[in-house]
Amino acid sequence: MTALPLSDDTVGAVVACYSLSHIPFEAHRTVIKQFSCVLRLGGRVLVSKDDTDWNNSYQHWLGDDVEMQWSAAGADATRSHPRMVGLITTEE
Repeated sequence: MTALPLSDDTVGAVVACYSLSHIPFEAHRTVIKQFSCVLRLGGRVLVSKDDTDWNNSYQHWLGDDVEMQWSAAGADATRSHPRMVGLITTEE
């Protein structure tokens, strides 16, 4: 999600349902910027995520030796990222 394999200005919409929660918070702005870059003019982004502030990880997710991360920055920080990259919030 931090480096989408799409050309700029190529998609009409991006949907991210609770997937940002698995990206470290420090990279959330980068991900939202990627969404902004691949959107065509007038495109839409739909993001659903937890509005609390928390971080956690689990080393043996589903029995594998792969770390699963959860990261949320709270409602205010989450709302600020789209504005920082030039997106406009039309509905919450």
